[in-house]
Amino acid sequence: MNEKLKRFMGIVEEEGADYDDFDEKEFDDVEEKPVRSSLFQRREPVEEVNRTAREANRKRIVLVEPETFDEVPEISDQLRNGYTVVVNFERASSEEIKKSFYFFSGVVYTLNGSIQKIARNVFVLAPSNIDIVSDNEDSMSSKDITKWELDD
Repeated sequence: MNEKLKRFMGIVEEEGADYDDFDEKEFDDVEEKPVRSSLFQRREPVEEVNRTAREANRKRIVLVEPETFDEVPEISDQLRNGYTVVVNFERASSEEIKKSFYFFSGVVYTLNGSIQKIARNVFVLAPSNIDIVSDNEDSMSSKDITKWELDD
């Protein structure tokens, strides 16, 4: 009985049990990872790593000059993707400017962003993670867009 208990718990091997049978093919297919010769060995040059980190931290500002309202949704996608957009309406008609501005205002509101007039018919649209700072306090009332007048 004692032997049966030991066999049950795996302490004593059963006679005739051959545990050394294994398929060597299974182990031949496994690729061995190369062992580094040094802890200080780098896979990429330091300059390449630094350049990649700088590019990841860069913020993009998109400059656009829409002529028609048809271009506005594509421009809004840039803002939605987190880019700051500077919109120059100099080439657009008065009616196109109004429609575009109202659309941009809705997009900015939805994204909790901000919009700022910086020159005649030129606006900065910024996502929520960008603050627009100006020396001119009168132009900083971005929450009250009803005061703005579009120049024809």
